[in-house]
Amino acid sequence: MATDADVDAVAALEAEIFGTDAWSPASVRAEVAAASRQCFVAVDDGEIRGYVVVRDAGDVADLQRIAVIPPMRRRGLAARLLRHCDMSAYDRTLLEVRADNVAAIGFYSREGFTEIARRRSYYADGTDAVVMQR
Repeated sequence: MATDADVDAVAALEAEIFGTDAWSPASVRAEVAAASRQCFVAVDDGEIRGYVVVRDAGDVADLQRIAVIPPMRRRGLAARLLRHCDMSAYDRTLLEVRADNVAAIGFYSREGFTEIARRRSYYADGTDAVVMQR
């Protein structure tokens, strides 16, 4: 489980990985502290290598974030983070992903997610979001 001590490292990864769409350190702190969130970090050699945030939205789990540092990608870390979250109480899990993020869409598809909609100009730079569910 992520703690307040992880906020600065997660916020730094947010900025590195998501750029203009990154959560601010205050937003990361709020996500970690929220009772309606599952927040986990993956640590290797004392460093955070990835994290996941899932929001409880009633009968739906909303996968807010899952991110892994570039050198650790394609090693199963994101899948392990996702499996660590308890989704058993939910009818389905939803997420939005950038339409141009082919690698992430492929990952989500392998994890059983399917596209159900698109949100036009969802991201700060005007990129569409693909809405997926499992």
